[in-house]
Amino acid sequence: MSECKLNVILDLDNTIINAIDSSDWIKVPLNSGLKYVDWPPLFRIYARPHLQEFLDFLFANFNVSVFTAADKDYALHIVNNFIYKDHPERKLNIFFFRYHVEKSHKQYKGVKDLRILWDMFQVPGFYPCNTVIIDDLDQVVKTNPFNCIPIDAFHVVDDDGNYNPLASQDDDLIRIQSKLTFVKQLYDKTVCSFYGYFTANEDKQKPLLK
Repeated sequence: MSECKLNVILDLDNTIINAIDSSDWIKVPLNSGLKYVDWPPLFRIYARPHLQEFLDFLFANFNVSVFTAADKDYALHIVNNFIYKDHPERKLNIFFFRYHVEKSHKQYKGVKDLRILWDMFQVPGFYPCNTVIIDDLDQVVKTNPFNCIPIDAFHVVDDDGNYNPLASQDDDLIRIQSKLTFVKQLYDKTVCSFYGYFTANEDKQKPLLK
């Protein structure tokens, strides 16, 4: 892990993938163009379009982590099949799952409060000045207003059980990549990016996007 690099934390469900119930599999045309992996017998998990290009960009430029409300086994299935598969060079710095979401909520009351990283667990290299989370939930944005980049939820089948024919045209990861490029440019001008471990604590506590 490079402490001077910006830390980018990924949510999983409806941010980089969408899992649909087995009863809805038949609703998605075989020629949809969407890539998927099954989690039998419960789910079919679809990758958001442009996911691999986006992950290539992330791992080349940032320290990458995962923070998901999913249970550990399901989350590992996603990580192994959509992030690590065919890419042994990719390494996550932090893998937080439902246990950590619940622990964060118990301590701070919000959803995925990032203070769990630098205050509760004191994870080396993670500070308010150098960490952002990408998440589709408004509650996560409200909890981390200066350290969250919101993304629209990705749905192959919506909450009413209807197939979304525009899912294969989703380009939000391209938009987020552009946003991250801009954020990286801002971050690279900060004291936090230059000094890393030796940065003064008061500078480390300055929220990145404030």
